[in-house]
Amino acid sequence: MEYLKLFVPLLHMRRRGSQNGLKPGGAPFQSYQMVHRFDTLLMIIISIFSHV
Repeated sequence: MEYLKLFVPLLHMRRRGSQNGLKPGGAPFQSYQMVHRFDTLLMIIISIFSHV
C-alpha cells in the first residue's frame, strides 16, 4: 500500500493547480468543486486502505 502514499501529493498538486486556474467569471468554480469533492472522496478511500 506504499504506492498510495506516493499518490497523495499528486492529488494535492492537482487540487492546487485547479484552484489557481480559476477565472473571475465563476464558471470554472463548478468544475473545481466537483474535482475537490472527488479528491476528498479519494482521500477518504486512501486513508481507509492505508489503515488496513
